[in-house]
Amino acid sequence: MGILGLGYLGNQLCKQAMRDIAWGTYHRTPSSRLNNTPPLYLNFHWENPQTWGNLPEKAVVLILTIPPVLKDPQLETARLIQWSEWMRRDRPQLKRMVYISSTSVYPDQNRLWQESDFFEPDRATGILRLTTEKVLGQYFDLFVIRPAGIYGPERNIAQRVLDGKPISWSKRLVHRIHVEDLASIVNLLVKTKDAPRCLNVVDNSPCPSYEIFEWFQKNKSLKLSAGLADLDPENEQDSQRISGYDKRLISNHRLLYELNYSLQFPSFREGFEDIFRLSIN
Repeated sequence: MGILGLGYLGNQLCKQAMRDIAWGTYHRTPSSRLNNTPPLYLNFHWENPQTWGNLPEKAVVLILTIPPVLKDPQLETARLIQWSEWMRRDRPQLKRMVYISSTSVYPDQNRLWQESDFFEPDRATGILRLTTEKVLGQYFDLFVIRPAGIYGPERNIAQRVLDGKPISWSKRLVHRIHVEDLASIVNLLVKTKDAPRCLNVVDNSPCPSYEIFEWFQKNKSLKLSAGLADLDPENEQDSQRISGYDKRLISNHRLLYELNYSLQFPSFREGFEDIFRLSIN
């Protein structure tokens, strides 16, 4: 595999599938804390043509974790076409790709969304993600993964509280996915013959963020509960605090029954138990 973007997910992929990774690219200098690293680090900016030639020519499956760059869909489309045409011409061996998109492509409606549904995104982030999927699909042998909110060690809602960042008290149901599950699913998708071309990667138990806070507060073994108890929902500034679409759900049926994947962390409870080594109440 070749990883385009050694960020949070890319680093986890390296830890899980070291022997299968030929190289990885970085925009910023990779973290020195990584115990396992690809045999080859490459400086690569998706938006900078001067760095494209750093990509090796050896045929590998590409894992693209880099999000859209330009906020204007037309400009981003032109940029994506430019890069894709360069890849087709100068790196024709790099044909098969797994693109990490997002469930933000689905509109805000009180319904269950599936990969086969026809829809138009109603948010800027969703428009850009779906645009990227469509353009890349014209140039690559493409597999799309649409994950929910990615969390794990050092990147989770509890850490936001510890860092003094704002939180949401919306009643909106939110899907999540642990970074270890997501990395495992990417690895399985790469190795699975006749894998689904588009895959929602979400947990089994979506819930509002405040339910996580309540769970922490009930868990007396976690010091964080005291800090959560002091939070004042009336002072939070999150734009999602009041939502008319609190039952927007994403189907993971294809993940569970077509890819036959069993989630290691089917809900936030298992995920945070692992992160903080807690006992689930």
